[in-house]
Amino acid sequence: MKELRFIIRGRIKFQDSNIAKTVFRAIYPDVVRDEVKDVSIMVNLVNENVYFEVQSSSYAKFRGTLTSLLRLIRVTVELIEEVRV
Repeated sequence: MKELRFIIRGRIKFQDSNIAKTVFRAIYPDVVRDEVKDVSIMVNLVNENVYFEVQSSSYAKFRGTLTSLLRLIRVTVELIEEVRV
């Protein structure tokens, strides 16, 4: 029987490449450092876009990793906006 895998691929487009670069630099160390068994996570920066992919055969780990990644991105964007004001 083939193992079920949960996969999401996404792109977040920012206003400009400097914001995207700042977000990427903020989240990348956490993505690289936090290795979770049975979870694969990838992030890439292309111009003003941050691409991500999360995979796991465990729904709970998949959901938790995706939620953490999106929250980290949101907090980073909020901090950037606060500093720019």
